[in-house]
Amino acid sequence: VIHKMGHCAGYLCCIALDDYGYIANIAVDRRYRSQGLGRVLLDDLRRRLLTDGIDQMVLDVRTANKKAIRFYEKYGFAVITRRKGFYVNPPDDSFTMQMTIGE
Repeated sequence: VIHKMGHCAGYLCCIALDDYGYIANIAVDRRYRSQGLGRVLLDDLRRRLLTDGIDQMVLDVRTANKKAIRFYEKYGFAVITRRKGFYVNPPDDSFTMQMTIGE
């Protein structure tokens, strides 16, 4: 969690599995976007996972969320598959993205 001026500016929720960390949710408040907070959250997670001997991060993102996809690709994630009907409300497919962090 990142706090700015007494407010939650961003957070990340990750489930550490045997060989990868699954990012279940990551969000940055609209007022604080484009300030590097998403990168700070991912950098912190990266350090924590490596400390635990985990060298992969995985996430799902809506195929319609082009801005988020560009952000993740710029960070080093790559699309590994498309999951049909992954999201329900509103309906959408997801791209599962993965990144090796031990490199």
